[in-house]
Amino acid sequence: MSAARGTIVLATMPIQTLILAALTGRERFTVIKFLGTLLGAIGVAVALGSDEAARSPESWKGDLYLLAAGFVTALNSVLVGHYLVPYSVYTVSILATLIGCLLLGTVFVATGAYVELAHLSSRGWLAIIYFAAVPTFLGFITWTWALSRVAPTRVTVTIVLNPIAAAVAGGWFLGERIDPLILIGIALVTLAIVVVNWPRGAAASGVDDRGN
Repeated sequence: MSAARGTIVLATMPIQTLILAALTGRERFTVIKFLGTLLGAIGVAVALGSDEAARSPESWKGDLYLLAAGFVTALNSVLVGHYLVPYSVYTVSILATLIGCLLLGTVFVATGAYVELAHLSSRGWLAIIYFAAVPTFLGFITWTWALSRVAPTRVTVTIVLNPIAAAVAGGWFLGERIDPLILIGIALVTLAIVVVNWPRGAAASGVDDRGN
């Protein structure tokens, strides 16, 4: 499947988070939140939906995998809150990262992929170190830090900014063509984040949207 189609499917993660959070009692399900998260997914679809590569007959397999990936991330965003009460953000982040490395390392060794390491250049190693330290570990810490302070849906709705930001960055740094629809998508995504995070009467009176 194409990267554009993949990001559109992954943009359903805030909706999955809202449903899971409501089912587990982590936050209240409201029509405004649902419409806000839906608006974010529509914004990504508008911005990137014109990709011709998205019409592959095999794309449904990628859809299924990414829906599952979105579900796992949504589930983590909902459940991790229980561990952020007795433990610090750093403790949870480090333990989660170590467990993830252990699981991926097992797959890495079992599939024999480690053989490819011998072909990596110094530039390749620097890229791996950067991706491991900055977008992965540092990104996970900031994500967990946000989850310790606001409701899961308010955090995950920001994920819809990623594909649009990547498209804009590609145009800025790599000279890639920026479709005018991206500007409409940015407007819709921005509106979605504002709608989901807009303070409402309950929060103002001391009752937050996490059911507390």
